[in-house]
Amino acid sequence: MINKEILSWLITVPSGDINFKNKLKESNIETIKQAIKITEKKLEMTKLKKLKAELNRKEKNIKKERLDEVEDNLDKVMLETRELDQRVTKLEEVKNG
Repeated sequence: MINKEILSWLITVPSGDINFKNKLKESNIETIKQAIKITEKKLEMTKLKKLKAELNRKEKNIKKERLDEVEDNLDKVMLETRELDQRVTKLEEVKNG
């Protein structure tokens, strides 16, 4: 969801301003994408470069978080599989006396 307040800061405040930098850190991906569209039309290349860099950083962070989540789930599945294998082994031992 685009945050209109932050979007306003991103498109109206110079990119060297501390407020721009703070709002850029607070922004979400959708807001940055919209700011990029608007900034491209204004041909503000320095601001555009900063927006795109932050967008890339945020997208990489999301991918890393998703990868970490998948790895955690894989670890849980592997542990459960080992536990099931151990149960099967014990049951076979009991069955075979």
